Amino acid sequence: MKKKTNLLYPGKTGYRKVFRIMRISLFLVLISTLQILAGNGYSQSTPRLTLDMKNATIKDVLFQIENQSGFYFLYDNSLIDVHKKVDVIVQNEQIDVILNKIFGTGKVNANIKDRHIVLTPAGVPVTQQTNKVSGTVTESGGLPLPGVTVVIKGTTNGTVTNADGEYSLSNIPEDAILVFSFVGMRMQEVIVGNQSTINITMEVDAIGIEEVVAIGYGTQKKSDLTGSVQRANIGLFEDSPNTNILQSLSGSAPGLSIGKTYTAGSEPSMQIRGQNTLSGSTSPLIVLDGMIYRGNVGDINPSDVESVDILKDASSKAVYGAQAANGVIIITTKAGQRQKPMFNISTYYSYQTPANSLRTLNREEFIQAAKDFVWKKAYLTPDYLTENPDFVLTDNVAWQSNILDGYNKGIGYDWVGNSTSLGRVYNTDFSVTGGAEDFTYMVSFNYNKQEGWVMNDIYNRKSGRINLKYDITEWLTIGTNSFLSFSDFSGDTPDFTTVARMNPLVTPYLGNAESGEYEPYPNGTYLNPFMNSATVEKNIRNQLMTKAYAVIRVPKIKDLTYTANYSYDYKWQPRVYSNEYMAGLTGRAYGAFSNNTGYIFDNIINYSGQFGDHKISATLLAGIEKRDSYSFTANGTGFTDMTLVYYALETAANQTISSSGWQEQYSYQMARGNYNYKDKYFLTGTIRRDGFSGFAKNKKSAYFPSAGLAWVPSEENFWNDNNVLNYIKLRASYGVNGNTVSRYSSIARVSRSNQYVFDNQSVLGQYISSLANNDLSWEKTNSYNFGVDFGLFNNKVMTNIDYYTSKTTDLIWNLALPQLTGFSSITSNVGEIDNRGIEMSLHANDILNTSAFEWSFDLFFDSNRNKINKLIGLDSDGDGKEDDLIASGLFIGEAIHSLYDYEVDGIWQISEMDDVPSDSEVGMYKYKDIDGDGDLTPEKDRRILGRQEPAYSFGMQNTFSYKNLSFSFFIKSIQGGKNGYMKLNEPDHRGGEVLTYMSWYAGIDYWTPSNPDAKYRRQGGDARAYGGGTYQQRNFIRLQDISLAYDFNKQIIQKIGVDNLKVYLTGKDLITITKWLGWDPETGQGVAMGGYPVMKSITLGLDIKF
Repeated sequence: MKKKTNLLYPGKTGYRKVFRIMRISLFLVLISTLQILAGNGYSQSTPRLTLDMKNATIKDVLFQIENQSGFYFLYDNSLIDVHKKVDVIVQNEQIDVILNKIFGTGKVNANIKDRHIVLTPAGVPVTQQTNKVSGTVTESGGLPLPGVTVVIKGTTNGTVTNADGEYSLSNIPEDAILVFSFVGMRMQEVIVGNQSTINITMEVDAIGIEEVVAIGYGTQKKSDLTGSVQRANIGLFEDSPNTNILQSLSGSAPGLSIGKTYTAGSEPSMQIRGQNTLSGSTSPLIVLDGMIYRGNVGDINPSDVESVDILKDASSKAVYGAQAANGVIIITTKAGQRQKPMFNISTYYSYQTPANSLRTLNREEFIQAAKDFVWKKAYLTPDYLTENPDFVLTDNVAWQSNILDGYNKGIGYDWVGNSTSLGRVYNTDFSVTGGAEDFTYMVSFNYNKQEGWVMNDIYNRKSGRINLKYDITEWLTIGTNSFLSFSDFSGDTPDFTTVARMNPLVTPYLGNAESGEYEPYPNGTYLNPFMNSATVEKNIRNQLMTKAYAVIRVPKIKDLTYTANYSYDYKWQPRVYSNEYMAGLTGRAYGAFSNNTGYIFDNIINYSGQFGDHKISATLLAGIEKRDSYSFTANGTGFTDMTLVYYALETAANQTISSSGWQEQYSYQMARGNYNYKDKYFLTGTIRRDGFSGFAKNKKSAYFPSAGLAWVPSEENFWNDNNVLNYIKLRASYGVNGNTVSRYSSIARVSRSNQYVFDNQSVLGQYISSLANNDLSWEKTNSYNFGVDFGLFNNKVMTNIDYYTSKTTDLIWNLALPQLTGFSSITSNVGEIDNRGIEMSLHANDILNTSAFEWSFDLFFDSNRNKINKLIGLDSDGDGKEDDLIASGLFIGEAIHSLYDYEVDGIWQISEMDDVPSDSEVGMYKYKDIDGDGDLTPEKDRRILGRQEPAYSFGMQNTFSYKNLSFSFFIKSIQGGKNGYMKLNEPDHRGGEVLTYMSWYAGIDYWTPSNPDAKYRRQGGDARAYGGGTYQQRNFIRLQDISLAYDFNKQIIQKIGVDNLKVYLTGKDLITITKWLGWDPETGQGVAMGGYPVMKSITLGLDIKF
């Protein structure tokens, strides 16, 4: 579909002046209009201009006035002749004087409205001004929407809505059609007829190619992109109980992988487009409000977030250079608006239970398991299916006295049940947003409390944010984005691995539970995990981050700005702890404090201009970042009296003090240029130079270039408009990104230890603990990206497809050294990795759309594969081929996380007793003899069984709306294909007789003589020193989110002073379909002891605006 000429501003294709972040739902960054930025004084007078134009059309003259003044003209082409040629030579004249020169004195009226000048012919007959229409434009949440363009279709007669969303138009014929448009919103057309009041509710166009996205140190229309930038649709999950904004990104964008959390306040893992490194960082770079963010994402209140943009390809990531190899996630928080104060209160309550419930053995099952452990004594030969009448269990297992006592007393204690309870989440948000012509603000407060499933797993977060912006003059804007977070992790949870291993014949207490006295070693092996509940602890993690900025619009040079951004981040963590049962029951207490500070100072110059059909923009950046940390700990053990808990560390028999600290610094410069010709051809080029203190003196800095191209065939003259394929855009990009190492990796480090003996005493000394590498450098990832965007059926269906391939060289790796050197390894650059994949996203809007019913659909798909091309270049056997690093699990030509092991080939049965090898037993696994030599050896009989990486993942969202009722659900799936997404899933086999004290999970299908076709081998230790076991695929399909919401009728609630009122009921992770055995396939926690469940939840929430 060809782009229509802009009717309001001849010679332009849209606003190019100042971009404003607006709050429209929870996922859209909107552009404020020029009218909103104008101050009262500026709208009353016009600047003086100098022009020297001969034989120029009035249209060109008006264009030059716009360029110099910052004003824009509105007029009707049928009433104002702008094609007439004139000569204009003026110096230091006001606009009204210039207009009189080109039109003639008194022939055209010029009415100034903020930064718009409306031109109308003088003396227009009254018959042409018979109709007047006015109204209010709001967004879907009921908030007024300033800056909406309202124009009579086919003319340039129009206006824009004011700060209250109001507009008024005169001279409107009865057969006129009003067109309402705003960046990122669906354009609407309304026939005027005999209406004098027309109110409009604008809706977000989530698939609009005119959507503006954050690209790093600036913004850009999606239609102008040459790289792969994805705006996450966080609005899909705005009603879910996600206490971390990363949880709202799970499934919201292809190529982005967000892990599950299972403890209160924990951070989910994240990865973009797979893994490009062996030992370097795999986490994406986080950018918050334009500044690199080093804190916990969990400290950011999700309700404060306006949008999340994901930079995936090298061209878009290049602006962050050495820190962007793993992708970039740009989080933008909500800004104030020029409106009366709008208050928002939202709250929800969520209760949680395990998505998959596992329990440990009960009394009867544990006794039977103990009997199965000594099956040769408990059952009679030859088939061991008949019980031995002379068998006495307690004579054949090495149980301690308290276990025997519990057996005789009939005790059956549920350790897991008594250490867990219903999980809960409470959350309340309060915010106020508003502003005036030159000042906007957004202030918010949040309280969040999580009570986890396991005893004492409690998390509290209190946070506040204030975002301010002040237009001091027409050329200077200042502002701040600041937040403060207090996170409380106090409380010590029992080690759940130990809890699961405690057998049901013993209890945690000496005597009964009311006594409150703990049995130190209930099963004789492990310390009682319930004694952790006696911990007295304060574990507080606080963070303050503030960004201050100033934007200078350079006078006389339109669209040239200088921005200074300064951010300061301060994190401090006081922690005190005491427990009378720790340190061998002698008691332990400590106090610790750590603080981290950092600042970033960025200097940014931006320019954008249009010269006929040519549009250019450029960004220059120079910045510095410095971070440092300090921590200390005072620790004591061996207390005779712990009444004063951690307040009397000096009374400890054993006292130690330790401290540590570090510093690091970055410096960087970047230049980016964009070129656009007729909105058909696009070119982007970027170069960034990075320096990092952590690299060697010979390799302190590096350059990271990139380039991107795009072509829109649907804008070409040969393209025929049709109702099927309306829009198509082809993209290609190339670039280089980097990955840093941990600080001090390149230098020889000195450590302190009791290594020095003087006068027959061990004295604290120093020694060199690592070797220097003066040539240690960045990992470099060279990437290509090829993409296509297309719109179908009048852009009701928008699809994006990307294929990418990358090669990472100079991998950072701890290279093993011969023992005679005195060092185990040295950090070096080695090897090469390939990474490639494909991504697809589809959004279908208005699939079914009536006056009362709407249906929209989203589909995401991605697939990624990596391969190791080179490692350290070792060829020990001299066969001319590089050796694999088997001990590290790395293999040439295979995936990074390949699974290399023996292949299980069944279980030895009683009928095969004579064939069982001498180093194995009946009931144990058989292993395939790969080379067929009759002997199992690690070198010849292990092979690649599969890989941990998945083959592909997909997500599907459906949203249905009927009047004020909406229903949505999201399905997520990860699949392994052939031998992908695999993991060893083997239970603890309680090897050795002493481990008959331990319990394990119920329902495990283990071998016994009566269960020869079991999935798992029998209990007990395996005489072989082999690995091997049951590898399973973690494939799953999950109903991740489901939501039902009701918005109350605005006409009713506005009578009581409420603008918007919504109630909702949501479910999270309610259904999971999988063959994986254990807690959860997505976390990979199976039937081995120590895993945690993913929690499913039901949430009831309320949202009110007034």
